[in-house]
Amino acid sequence: MSSNNYYDSPSGVLGSSFSKPHYDTSDDHEMSFEGSGGFDEVSSLIPQTTDDPAVQLSRLYRHTVDLTKRLKESERHLASVARQHEDRIEELQHKLEETKADLVAKKREIQDHKNKEKTNLHQIAALEGEVQRIGKDLSGQMQLYHQLKRQYEEQREEAEKLKDLVKIKEEELHSTQRNLNYMSSEEKKV
Repeated sequence: MSSNNYYDSPSGVLGSSFSKPHYDTSDDHEMSFEGSGGFDEVSSLIPQTTDDPAVQLSRLYRHTVDLTKRLKESERHLASVARQHEDRIEELQHKLEETKADLVAKKREIQDHKNKEKTNLHQIAALEGEVQRIGKDLSGQMQLYHQLKRQYEEQREEAEKLKDLVKIKEEELHSTQRNLNYMSSEEKKV
């Protein structure tokens, strides 16, 4: 390594003057990725008994790589979940639009039925009025019929009486004629 390297040492790894880094495991720096990782987990992976910074750095590097993989997996998972939610939202929006369209159609259908019902009620009212008018006319015609029938019966009875009277008068006339003929023949004999 060059002399400009931060970890410059004669052995090319880490110098003996390199001080062991201090990791604060307090709540102020605690973090995790999908339930794992974070500074507390990093600190738990570092053996506190070793003084070899290279081992610590190697472990930190491996853990950082692992955390990066987990982070990417979490990001992919979140992206997949987000896509699923977006698809679900789009599906629900489409269903909502269809439901709104169905609701508008149902309202229009109900309004049409109401209009038809209103028209039918008007027609029914008109027919009921016509029935009442015809009923009154029929009642008047029935009264007139009964009146005419009564007059006919009275006239028929009167005609029968006149017929009987004519018959009687005819018999009287025949009887008178016979008497006159008889009297005339008697006078001729005398």
